[in-house]
Amino acid sequence: MLRARAGTTVSPIDVELLIAALPELARLWRGLEFHNGMVIDRRGRRREGLRVEAGTHPHTGTRYRIVTPLPETPGDEAPAAAEDEAATPTHVRVVDVTADDEERIGLRSTEPTGVAVDVEVHRPGAPDRMTATSVVAVGGTWPFRGPMTVDVRLDLAALPPAGHATDPDEPQLVVELRHRRLRIRATVLAAVVGDRWDLAFDLGFAGRGLARPLFRPGTPIIGRILRREIRKAVGELPGQVEACNRELARLSGRPATPTTLAANVLDLFLAEIVETVPSS
Repeated sequence: MLRARAGTTVSPIDVELLIAALPELARLWRGLEFHNGMVIDRRGRRREGLRVEAGTHPHTGTRYRIVTPLPETPGDEAPAAAEDEAATPTHVRVVDVTADDEERIGLRSTEPTGVAVDVEVHRPGAPDRMTATSVVAVGGTWPFRGPMTVDVRLDLAALPPAGHATDPDEPQLVVELRHRRLRIRATVLAAVVGDRWDLAFDLGFAGRGLARPLFRPGTPIIGRILRREIRKAVGELPGQVEACNRELARLSGRPATPTTLAANVLDLFLAEIVETVPSS
């Protein structure tokens, strides 16, 4: 397997605050009011863009239809009038509650393309692990087209300052991509060093089956590309973490509390939901 490694240090993140906000966010979500299937936000406004399509909020088996504006891209023209929400292109996804009990909360988000992502929070009362799984279609020509499985695992309980109880060298974040002709594994190990976090990144890349010999001639080139890109991404992380910490402080209030953070996150989500769904 071809390997590429890199490391950096970043400002510490208030992990304990973030983890404590997850049960609060679940509680506030369960407490949302729906009228005729449509959500009523905390300011009393009905938002047609969040609707119960099946089941009963907030129980397992409930299906929500979520409509948000499409993100603007460079060159896009804004609608003629800001209040003309019907002129704004929208994105529609469906979210199903697949589990909600003491062991886990499970959500499945399905895009219009049919691609689904399954997300689970384990032990939601005191979250210790989050996982995400999806299967995406890879286009192109043989031998690389076909389904690719993506698995992500984040061990919340092992993040600094706690760390892994049994193996300090076990990464907290693991991302695996598996295709019949390709396998990629990326990990991040975080540890406390003084008043900062030390992050170690490890990326592995290998061909599988019939594609294995195809990668051998290009291995040095692929290796240089991987190392260059991972160094570039890692070099941008300290600034990104600083920006995230500033936003976390803004959303958490003074003094910072999990309840305030959860309420503000939910308000931001609801603010993205369109009030009026354009007629098709």
